[in-house]
Amino acid sequence: MLPEYKKVDYFLKIENAADSLDVSEITTQIKNIERITTVYTVDVENIKSKNNLIF
Repeated sequence: MLPEYKKVDYFLKIENAADSLDVSEITTQIKNIERITTVYTVDVENIKSKNNLIF
């Protein structure tokens, strides 16, 4: 999906929710899932192939 993140299996795309969602809380909850090894946020502005995220 994104060449600069070849080893990433899944992306969770959250749009227009800056005021209504606590992204750090969501990240923490996902980290607590047993089979999840790594969770991090990505700044869309720093992605070279961000057009691939249009879905």
